[in-house]
Amino acid sequence: MARDWRRIHGSLFHRPSGANRGQSGDHDAALLLLEAAQAGIERTKERWFAAEILRLQGEVLLQLGEDKTGDSRDRLLDALATARAQGARFWELRAALSLVRADCPAPGARERLALIYSGFTEGLTLPDLQAAQTLATTNEGLRAAN
Repeated sequence: MARDWRRIHGSLFHRPSGANRGQSGDHDAALLLLEAAQAGIERTKERWFAAEILRLQGEVLLQLGEDKTGDSRDRLLDALATARAQGARFWELRAALSLVRADCPAPGARERLALIYSGFTEGLTLPDLQAAQTLATTNEGLRAAN
């Protein structure tokens, strides 16, 4: 039973490991863990956190430098589209935040973030929602994020 649970949900646990590796500078290991998580998603069809895995991959790719900026932006746009298709508004917000924070954000990224943020009426004290408000409404927030 535990083995089946791990086989089905194991990719969920690659998400924090991949994010932590990326933040610590071990980008190759982070990408491997996040790719394993994505493979697990495809294998099990458990897609509820697919957008977050794509977003994290985009974040790690962005840290690799200018030559990966296009790949990063593509991954972040995939995360945004996946979240939107699933109706996962919080994952959509996080993907939009990452796009705005990217060195070369997609056209209309800030406006899209403002639109997504405007749909939230609760939880406005959560850090992601506070960052979204700042980034969506001020030039100061955009400069501080970069």
